[in-house]
Order: sequence, then C-alpha cells, then structure tokens
Amino acid sequence: VSIGDGAWIGAGAKILDGVTIGDGAIVGAAAVVRDDVATGAVVVGIPARETTGEASRRRLSRWMWLAGSVLAAFAAIGLAYAIMPYDKPFVMYDIARGSIEDFVPLTMQFNSLDIQDNDKLLSTITWINHNTERDAIIVGEKHWRGFMELYLEDERTYRFSDNPPLLAEALEKQGENVYLIRIDGSSPVMFTVIKDSAVR
Repeated sequence: VSIGDGAWIGAGAKILDGVTIGDGAIVGAAAVVRDDVATGAVVVGIPARETTGEASRRRLSRWMWLAGSVLAAFAAIGLAYAIMPYDKPFVMYDIARGSIEDFVPLTMQFNSLDIQDNDKLLSTITWINHNTERDAIIVGEKHWRGFMELYLEDERTYRFSDNPPLLAEALEKQGENVYLIRIDGSSPVMFTVIKDSAVR
C-alpha cells in the first residue's frame, strides 16, 4: 500500500494490498479500497467509488467535521473524568452519581486517600492477610475496593457500603468472620482493623 502526501484516510477504511492512494486523495470512513485512487480524488463506499463534484466534497467535509466534533466531545469528557477529584465532581457527573457509583467509580480519582497514605493502606492489607481467617470478610469504604481486590489473599473478600459498621454487623449475624477496617486519625498506621463484635 502506498499513500500519497496530504491524503486523508477515514476511520475504519480498509485499503487492500497493492493499492496506491494519490496525493491529496480522500478515502471516506469505512470504505473498502481495492483499486488505485487518483491524485485529489474522493472515494467512498464498499467497494470504494470515486465521487465527483463540489457537493460531494462539502458533504464529506461536513461528515468529517461532525466526526471530529464527536471525538473532541468524548475526549473532553474523558479528560474531565481523569482529572476530576472524587469529592467534587462536575455537575453533569454529580447528577448521575447515585446511579453509576455501584458500577464504576464516579471519577478516576476514586481513591479517597492521599497518595502518600497508600502505603499505609497496603501495610494494613498485609496485616489482614497475615492475621485474619483465610475466608474472612473485610468491610470498609467503597473507595478502597480496588486495593482490596488486588491485594487480599486466599479466600478473603472485601465488602463495602455507605455504612460499613451496619454491613459488618449484618454479616456477623449471618455467622461470617467479619473485620471492619476504618480510618483512625490517632493511629500512626492510620487504619484500624477490628473484629466486628469488638465494635459493639
């Protein structure tokens, strides 16, 4: 395949082996090009056929502008998702917060800890892995689920809730080995892990 200078190839276009695309030619999105495309020509369709006239160029230009606009909108939304702090989402995310939080974090900044405190959480998880039953259920805040799913060992599972103590109590009533993890500002390790029955 040879593509000339200044040629535009639309998204998803297929150019078969041995085809030459001339300088300044335009290949429409999803076109299948099996024959050479002349310099400055515009081809669209399956198989790709040359379109002629200024109207075709304007129509293709509009479609490319529309595709670029949609792509730019998705890029802006994705960037907002990536940089937005968890506790202060933009209005459009905040409106849907209750509906989407159970499936995905509201933002990529889903960790409610400062970065320098991540090691303290990892140390706490290591302690849990060495000092709790192999099938223990660890209950805590939903923001820590990524760490827990990655680093808990054996059959230990992590359950989260907007009200972790209430969930821990309910699970313990079902006869489960339950440990509650919570932030303790007075502790140098920052976290406290307690057997749920010790809370009451």
